[in-house]
Amino acid sequence: MKNQALNLCFSLCLGSWLFICISAKLQAQCTELNKKVDDLIEANDMTGLVELADEALKVCKTEFGANSEEFAQALMNRAAVYSFSSSQDSTYVYLLEAKRIIDQIGQDTSKGYGALLNNLVLCYNSRGEFRKAANLQLRVLKMAERSFGKKSFEYANRQNGLCMSYIFLGKLDSALFYGQAAVELIRELKGKNHIYYLMYSANLIVVYEKLGYPSKVGQFKG
Repeated sequence: MKNQALNLCFSLCLGSWLFICISAKLQAQCTELNKKVDDLIEANDMTGLVELADEALKVCKTEFGANSEEFAQALMNRAAVYSFSSSQDSTYVYLLEAKRIIDQIGQDTSKGYGALLNNLVLCYNSRGEFRKAANLQLRVLKMAERSFGKKSFEYANRQNGLCMSYIFLGKLDSALFYGQAAVELIRELKGKNHIYYLMYSANLIVVYEKLGYPSKVGQFKG
């Protein structure tokens, strides 16, 4: 009887050890897969990207569950892959689900959350949901202020995003406010010859033209 008990105890311990080892291996695999997808996206390399992103989704959901931060990260990566193929509807669905998970588990300060929201703003704009885009962009602006400060490129980029959203909504006074702020800040940070200065200025020119300020337009075109 004693030997049977010892054998049972040994079997249970061995089973637990194997489960821990397999679980740790799957967790490491999930992290590695998400990183590989991140690296391919950053390198704009589509080679095997779809298959890798799908595998990351499967592994992360199996190991961590459908309401985990790891699965949300895999969803964000899959959304980015869809955006490469101009499949905006699929991108939108994956981003919304990733946002739901992160909001639910209280990880809205996690790495990549600001980028998720910014990508969701782009989806809203492409779908013509400009009010949703503007409201979310205001939240993203506040996050950029907390994370990077008011004198950062990220903050300027969010201001420019708000300018665009308000142009779409026809709220030109608000578009003017954020457009001017974005142009002034990017000029201070990057100079007048930087591509982002030219991009932000183009949006501000649209606002000036709609408001009927030809002299303001001339300062950029002169």
